[in-house]
Amino acid sequence: MKLAQVVTGQLTMEKQINLNTTYTHLISILITQNGYSFFVLDRNIHQVINYKSETILQASANSVLEKIDEELKKNWKKEYPNAEIKICYHHSYFAIVPSEIYSPEFTSDYLKFNTQLFPNDSISEEEIEKLSVHIPFVPYINIHNELLDVYNLVEFTHSIHSSIEWAEKLCRNQNGEHAFAFVQKDSFVLVIFKDKQLQLANYFDYVTAEDFTYYCLFAIEQFQLDREQMHFSMLGDVSIESEIHHYMYTYIKNLVLISFEELHFKVDVNSEQSNFFNTNPFLALQLCE
Repeated sequence: MKLAQVVTGQLTMEKQINLNTTYTHLISILITQNGYSFFVLDRNIHQVINYKSETILQASANSVLEKIDEELKKNWKKEYPNAEIKICYHHSYFAIVPSEIYSPEFTSDYLKFNTQLFPNDSISEEEIEKLSVHIPFVPYINIHNELLDVYNLVEFTHSIHSSIEWAEKLCRNQNGEHAFAFVQKDSFVLVIFKDKQLQLANYFDYVTAEDFTYYCLFAIEQFQLDREQMHFSMLGDVSIESEIHHYMYTYIKNLVLISFEELHFKVDVNSEQSNFFNTNPFLALQLCE
């Protein structure tokens, strides 16, 4: 979804449009339930020139806005005046609805069972047409408005969207049972396909490797998957030396780690940048082919 600033009278409004403007920089922001991360891509030299992660205790839309506004005023506005903004939300304030039963007039109803909504909350939705699902979710419109005061174009999505699309891509030509965990520190998205049909896509918070393993095994049990035959792939903030891998390997026979280098970065990254993107997989996916 793309937003651009349109002024009518004294009001600033947001409108879905397509722009053909060429932007010299891309500022991509990942907003999580405990902070935010971002990278800046210089499109002229095809290199990541800035990146950062910041944890915010008891993070809220307002506290994240304050930090992003600080970055905007101190750095971005001066150093990257001609930039496209991409925001990816990684939080639990979403739902997945089969397209055959989705109705725009009931968008908030799909969220009310797992999300506490407030009167001033805005709700957006995305569609994955190929898989016939809609994803209503809660964006932080106050952040969008702040960025639109400086930049012409803001595009935003939810991490569940990119997780589903990448999982589908990775098992597109394969039948059988496939699970994919996109792992951030303290949270992950689990996507399950069975014979090329989407079974599950969900967000989980976790504290320990045992938590992570429990959620995965519970989902596998609920969907009656065969732990001896299924394929389980993990991407992101996990390594072969990690406790998560140790526990998962105990229960899953066909367990693999997929590096973002295997997905082919479209730009060159150094070792420090590679570490950054491995801990922020939803930013990394934007730079993969």
